[in-house]
Amino acid sequence: AVLRNTPELWDVVTERDEIVLRHLKDVRTQYIDGREGRSEPQDCDYLLAPRERNFSLTLEFGENPFFAPGEQTVSFRWPKGQLEVSAVPVKWNAGKRITVRKRDAPEGGGAPLRFRPSLFLLFEASAGGKGSKLGLLEAEEKLTIGNMFKNTVLPRVADLYAQDPENDGVEDDEEGEDDALEDTDEEDEDEEEDGSDSDDSDDSDDDMAAKVEKAHNKRKKGTGMMDRVFGKGRDPCVMFVMFIMAMNIIIVPISYFMNL
Repeated sequence: AVLRNTPELWDVVTERDEIVLRHLKDVRTQYIDGREGRSEPQDCDYLLAPRERNFSLTLEFGENPFFAPGEQTVSFRWPKGQLEVSAVPVKWNAGKRITVRKRDAPEGGGAPLRFRPSLFLLFEASAGGKGSKLGLLEAEEKLTIGNMFKNTVLPRVADLYAQDPENDGVEDDEEGEDDALEDTDEEDEDEEEDGSDSDDSDDSDDDMAAKVEKAHNKRKKGTGMMDRVFGKGRDPCVMFVMFIMAMNIIIVPISYFMNL
């Protein structure tokens, strides 16, 4: 409910994520630079560079069919001024990994061929080199998400929860989660079939090209004005127009001489 009412996260949290997040029990952030609660002057230098305060984002899950219950934490640190993101990967149950399409998950548990958009990419390796082509998140993208939780979601969690019209105090029905995931997988397959759809469109383009060529050949065989008047493809409308024009050619000179 909270994430659904946070516009900043609408492009981050997918429908598949929402199904898993039904089992979310707690979200929290924590500064991990040892400065919180201290008052020594040297411990206030983070005010000069608040972006570089080390912190962690923790999502705590209850019992669920996707992975073992417990905490999933991602940490943001700036050793020597360079952003470093670290996290323990989610240990997905067999067939439940929502960050990878089935066709991109090699048999035998090898490295995925490609990842798909998901909030849970926070806990995958950061993109580097070919990582961005695989669909992984850059470290800066992960930091942006972490800051959304730290600065936007958690300070307003009560208001965001109250804004949800679907919040009736009743927990979501967990039955049918597999069906819901299958639906989203089918949507992905439909997207993947866009390639085959493009093939169909190529066929339709070929049909259109054939029609154009046929019309062109028909014109070349002689379907011009003369053919439409005197040829086999005589057009009554064209013949009538030609008759009127001929009559005008005859009548106008006659009228002129009669008026002399």
